[in-house]
Amino acid sequence: FSSGQADGLDAMALLQDTSAKSSTSEPAHLTALNALATDETLSLDARKSHEAEYWRQYSAWHCTVTRLARAVAEIGDSEFWASVCEALSRHWACSPLPEVERIVCLCLGSLDDHASVYQLSLLLLLCEKHGMCHDRCSIFDPCHTDRDRSTLRHLGFMVLDSDAKALTQQVSCMTLFYMPHGDYNLTDDLVWTNRHALHLVAVLGNDFDWVCDPCVQVAEHDRIENTRAPYVQRVLPFIEATGLPDTLTAKTQERLATLVPQASRTIGDRLVDCLDCTLTTFPPAKAWEGIDWPTVAPLHRSLL
Repeated sequence: FSSGQADGLDAMALLQDTSAKSSTSEPAHLTALNALATDETLSLDARKSHEAEYWRQYSAWHCTVTRLARAVAEIGDSEFWASVCEALSRHWACSPLPEVERIVCLCLGSLDDHASVYQLSLLLLLCEKHGMCHDRCSIFDPCHTDRDRSTLRHLGFMVLDSDAKALTQQVSCMTLFYMPHGDYNLTDDLVWTNRHALHLVAVLGNDFDWVCDPCVQVAEHDRIENTRAPYVQRVLPFIEATGLPDTLTAKTQERLATLVPQASRTIGDRLVDCLDCTLTTFPPAKAWEGIDWPTVAPLHRSLL
């Protein structure tokens, strides 16, 4: 054999060995590519093409899970996560609220993005915090690729076909909606859909004041006209909200300035506050049962 043939046989043997393990150790999109790369009914050129694509996507997947593991450890040991846990405990103790039975995540973003990996890490920590199996957590974002969806399913999450499945039916149990940077239409739709069950809704996402109007003054919260989120506007007087700034990114920037001052601005300025969010909960139903809800549903629908 030539060295090229030997290398090809070695790679094929490795792929066949990987194939025996991949049904449990790799996401479905890699298992499918592996099967094509070792399918002897295909031509050698076709198999080589699938093999190259398999290793390219395997490298991307390995990079994603490695970044995810590091992000979970980093966030889990941070002051930011401690503040999230403290806010959750305080909100649930004050109302009190039922135990969370379901998590819905919208607007997570592409898993190729740094911010999305950190947001997914926070989602994993939230599931652990509430003792929830991943199959009780639903995820949707229209920007997710087939590879993203395959990776999320491999992690055990329920991947939805559209946000309509999460927003067209009123919740029947305590549900935490994690919506990192969800737009105002989406939040308004969420409030409208659950207007008779808000005591079973918690939102970890954008601040409701910003959702109504990023320029509004606190004294103007009672104004329904001209708001961009009229249903959210109606609940502002009743909500309990705790801002959770991304202190993790701020501390990273501080450390960069100390450790590598010459490069800190070049690399540190690229960091964004991807974990910034607000925890919003509602009081028992009797506290807001007098809200004057319109009789028609919102005309807008979010495209996320």
